[in-house]
Amino acid sequence: MPTKNRRAWIKKKAQIGFKEKKNLTDSEDIDFHIRLAETHLESVKVQSSHLQLYIDDEPRQKGEFLFPMQKARLDEFARQEEERERLKLEAKKLKNAPKFDEDLI
Repeated sequence: MPTKNRRAWIKKKAQIGFKEKKNLTDSEDIDFHIRLAETHLESVKVQSSHLQLYIDDEPRQKGEFLFPMQKARLDEFARQEEERERLKLEAKKLKNAPKFDEDLI
C-alpha cells in the first residue's frame, strides 16, 4: 500500500475481522468468511496496484507522495520561478549596460 495510513487501516480492519469471527464453529460459516477475506485481500491488491500508477516514484519526504497532476504543477511552478530569475538577471544586465549616445550614431 502506498501510504502509511492506508496500511494501518487495512491491518486494523483485518484484526477486527479476525477477533469478531474467532468463535465461529460452523464450517460453512468459516469457509464463507475465509472466501470473503480472500476477496477483500484481492480488492486491496488491485487498489494498491492502481494507486501505484498515480504516485510519483521519488517521494519528497518519507511518507509523502505526489499524484501526477500535483507533480506537473510543481514542475511548472519551478520552471516559472527559473524564468522569473532569468528575466531579473537579464533586466539587471540591461540596466547596467553602457548607454549609447544617439548623437554618435
